[in-house]
Amino acid sequence: MYQVFATTDLMRLGYSDRDIRAAIGCCLERVARGRFAVTGMCANPRHVKIWATLADGDAEELVRLGDKRDAVERVKVLIRARADKINRKTAKGSHTTSDVFSHLSAALLWQLEVVQIAHSRVEVIRPNSSARFAQLIVRRRELDAVHVESLGGMMLTSKPRTLIDVARDYELEDSIPMLDDALRRQLVSKEELRTVIATCKEARNCHRVAAALALADARHESPGESIVAIRLHEVGLDDIEPQFEIFDENGFFVARTDFIHRPSKTIIEFDGRAKYTLNGRDLRKEFDRERERERRLRALGYHVIRVYWKDLWHRQAFVDIERLVRARTPRNMAG
Repeated sequence: MYQVFATTDLMRLGYSDRDIRAAIGCCLERVARGRFAVTGMCANPRHVKIWATLADGDAEELVRLGDKRDAVERVKVLIRARADKINRKTAKGSHTTSDVFSHLSAALLWQLEVVQIAHSRVEVIRPNSSARFAQLIVRRRELDAVHVESLGGMMLTSKPRTLIDVARDYELEDSIPMLDDALRRQLVSKEELRTVIATCKEARNCHRVAAALALADARHESPGESIVAIRLHEVGLDDIEPQFEIFDENGFFVARTDFIHRPSKTIIEFDGRAKYTLNGRDLRKEFDRERERERRLRALGYHVIRVYWKDLWHRQAFVDIERLVRARTPRNMAG
């Protein structure tokens, strides 16, 4: 977790307003009014107390990666700052909060699969109010007690409720990778999710929740595969099977494919590239092995299509796949 200081914390450590301003851009970043995250260790001996938790290994360094992960990490910092603010007010007896962390904020706290965050705001549920601020989204919802849990002193929606809330209020590209990962890791079951749906008081976006639950599949082994499944569904290819094993005429194993359309003998592989370098494996050997695998599949009459990350956001790539699949499907087997 990241180290977040309130202005009062820094002053107790002996830093003045001027010192704090000097540390911003050095080892501190202002993430909210009166809240500062430690970005790393620096060479200034005056700042040692600021980044001592990093040196001791008790906190993480807030780094900038230059991609979508930055938004995710920023929300983690804001969650920490928000929780700290709530705890301080509660301890003083001046504030009894009804805030319950929800949606993507709860997903991050539960360490669910969050592929992207389009905004850098904390999300909470309150029973009597809704609002949107620069760093906070408040949704007015009624929560059953079974839908709320405590984690590290923070109140947040349960894992099943979090997944359903994300499915209700976000696009499939956000909810399906999260659902697939949770099902694959057996954090929840579809039966648990259906129970949550039945006990939720919300009626809005029920079609979106139903679509997400229908598409969710524990056999999708990465966020990329989850999004491929969404894109195939969008172009009408619902008869695609994930993680299908293929054997040759002698019963010897040939391949386990990401997706297959059996009537047309079309295989769709998501190529995230990372798999070629996992566990220190030799890149050239992995490419050679992959070429040999494809050669054997083609010898058995299969056509192999590779989908890359860049293709996931271009509908035409999947329209072309649908046309090819239909063209290869025998007429007596076409839907």
